[in-house]
Amino acid sequence: PSLMSVSIVPVGISDYRKGLFPLEGFDEKTSGGVIDLVMPYQKKFKEKYGTSLVYLADEFYISAKRELPPYEHYETFPQIENGVGMMPSMEEELNGELAYIQEDYTVSIPRELSVATGVAAYEYICRLVAKVEKLCYNTHIHVYRIENEFFGKSITVAGLICGCDLIKQLSGKPLGSKLVLPSVMLREDKDLFLDGTSLKELSEVPVELNDCTGADFLRALMD
Repeated sequence: PSLMSVSIVPVGISDYRKGLFPLEGFDEKTSGGVIDLVMPYQKKFKEKYGTSLVYLADEFYISAKRELPPYEHYETFPQIENGVGMMPSMEEELNGELAYIQEDYTVSIPRELSVATGVAAYEYICRLVAKVEKLCYNTHIHVYRIENEFFGKSITVAGLICGCDLIKQLSGKPLGSKLVLPSVMLREDKDLFLDGTSLKELSEVPVELNDCTGADFLRALMD
């Protein structure tokens, strides 16, 4: 009764843990095990307190290759800043925005742009981009999957991608008129990546940040 919410997030293991307490990451099987372990508790808490109370990070469902829970599961999204329900929230809001403009959106100027994200969110972002491209029939959006070589490839979230990896992995790739990135990639002041790379060093095309909401993501893609 004294807790408002609890988030369960998979440990992020970098390549620089030599000599430290041994930790193990999660794969498809163990991520599924965590989901199966937590679900009965969520049901029990919902019946007793009217809230699921305990929420799993989106990464667990992605790693386990399972559908994320519906938007309603996350109630007021109390743990969204920890990556809990961020993708269902983003998709729900984007769907609402698309439905709103669907009726009178008839003209689209031919254009090309790009989006970069982490390994964990890649397929989800591709799904959202496909919905936008279907509406904006002559807009082509490249989606690039960036692996974290700076901290280690087991780190898959977009928020820990560094500028050096973006520069290396986007080199020679078509970017179009601009590159769209989630703002969580940058430090709090939104001027530098975690490795000290600046936005100016990143790309020859303009870089636009979005705050990982469906509306802001759609605005960045459609201007």
